[in-house]
Amino acid sequence: MIENLKSESENESESQGLAAFSTLEAFGPGIYKNVRVHMNLWIRLEKSTRFFVTAHKASIRSLLGAMSIAGETLSPEPQETETWVKVHRRKGRSSTKKAAPMGLVQSREPAPGIPSLTLEQVKRDHGNLAEQWKSSPSYRQLQELLSLHTASTGISVTKAICFGLGTFDPPDGAWQQKRNAHVQLAAFLAIVEHLQGKTGNQIRCVFQEPIFNPVDKAFIASLGHEIVESPVGFQLVDPETLAFGVHLYIDVYSQVIATCTPAMLVGTSYETWEDSRESQMSTQHLDWTRMKDMDQACVKAQFPDNLPDRTFSSTTIHWRRKEQS
Repeated sequence: MIENLKSESENESESQGLAAFSTLEAFGPGIYKNVRVHMNLWIRLEKSTRFFVTAHKASIRSLLGAMSIAGETLSPEPQETETWVKVHRRKGRSSTKKAAPMGLVQSREPAPGIPSLTLEQVKRDHGNLAEQWKSSPSYRQLQELLSLHTASTGISVTKAICFGLGTFDPPDGAWQQKRNAHVQLAAFLAIVEHLQGKTGNQIRCVFQEPIFNPVDKAFIASLGHEIVESPVGFQLVDPETLAFGVHLYIDVYSQVIATCTPAMLVGTSYETWEDSRESQMSTQHLDWTRMKDMDQACVKAQFPDNLPDRTFSSTTIHWRRKEQS
């Protein structure tokens, strides 16, 4: 590329420039003089460009090589953790809530990345981020909602399963993704702690996340909790389960509720899923009747958002009604 630029500049510009001057000279000295000035400026610019290319040939080659590698690395396939569906509201329906992104149907099983953080670093990150969230209005409002609805619905929870939490150590180092994982974990454990405090019974905590790397797993194990591989988590859901999954892919969500209505479900609301149903052909095969039945069997409240970010956007807390037990 560099050699071509140099040869074209030296050969074509000289011959084309001389031919242009010969033609313009016939139209009169005034036009010829003005064009000659502009052509001289252009030739100076060309020489400066050629000098820059020659002086920085090695750097430019390195840059072009990096661009080529980056082009080969980028994939047109959707990314599992960052691909979202834009929600389109139906005509006639109004809402004060902002619709947040939702997961598409998962096209392929994600793979864990190579750890870049140590266990101690992940623990330190969680301690800091969990403490920040617990001092926020989101945490206080969550405690109020739990106190209001948990006792009135009479639910019994013996098991809590967290789905699709995400990695605490994203391969690209994405801070917001890391923060979301820590804050959502803090919220999950806060709900478990509240339920245990009301009943005095220990609740078994299980995590299912295909992209957990070895350090992620070691961190969850250090908290005294279990990790299972898919589809074991889905199979463990029963009427005495707290199922927690923020911004899940819709096909993952449907597997969570496939066999029963859990005692509690924290996840995307049916209304939000339904708003995208007509525009997303990939969701047409899902059991919408089952999803609607579960929605109608529950008392619901919007999860308090963690402003200014949208960690819990379009997330609803579901408590199964007493008569549905």
